[in-house]
Amino acid sequence: MRTSCKRCLTVYCICTVYAKALYVCNYTMYLCRIGISIAKGATTMENEGFIDTMINSIKYSISDIGALLVGGIMGFLCLFLVGIPFMLGYTIRCFRNLVIGDNTLPGWDDWGTMLKDGIMAIAISLVYGLISGILYVLIMPFFLVGGMLESNLLLILGVVMAVPVILIEIVIGLLIYLSWMEYAVSGDLARAINPVNGLKIIAANPIGYVLALVAVFITGVVISIPSALIITIPWVMFATYVASAYIYARFYQGRIYSPAGSQPATPAATA
Repeated sequence: MRTSCKRCLTVYCICTVYAKALYVCNYTMYLCRIGISIAKGATTMENEGFIDTMINSIKYSISDIGALLVGGIMGFLCLFLVGIPFMLGYTIRCFRNLVIGDNTLPGWDDWGTMLKDGIMAIAISLVYGLISGILYVLIMPFFLVGGMLESNLLLILGVVMAVPVILIEIVIGLLIYLSWMEYAVSGDLARAINPVNGLKIIAANPIGYVLALVAVFITGVVISIPSALIITIPWVMFATYVASAYIYARFYQGRIYSPAGSQPATPAATA
């Protein structure tokens, strides 16, 4: 089904995601905030469940042999940095497709868009990395000067300041993938690097997020088993990224765990 946005006159395809008709731009494939409306009579997606999400994420990562083979080659190229933006761009494409209801592993095509998305994912990571670096720069003098002057006071101050820095670092680590998710559905870099948006997603369903983290860890361990054969490592890397995208997409949809009476996170969007 297709319609046009009355404000920007762009043609959109309609897909139903957790009881809402989301207008997806046929050109950019981003969700259009202007076009979001409640789909009358639509029903919320059923929970997939914790165990099934993990199993299905692994199945999803190996569901297309062709995509898997190319993904392994790209994983190998990541060792030389060349493949990193394409691997990240492909991961974002997987997440974007899953959120709008396309559960098939995408092909390796439209390389320009994939490269752009990958560069944006790297930019998001660099922003958070810069914040981390600045925080460490602020506390390191206390340890360096305290050690040189043998000042217990400076060392204690350094330790006291290190505690909130470590906590902030943990939060940053949790937010990076959420920021990639935010960019995937909105295409808005500024919105993606705003930590408030990621924190809102977590706050809306904290139990679901914890389950998603646990699921990512467990599936990562399972998928990594073949890496005992060193030659399989690039394909293991690809499968891990893709399976993680699947799990986070299900969390974003509220399908791992959805609190009673709550609505899954509504994808942000741009016109």
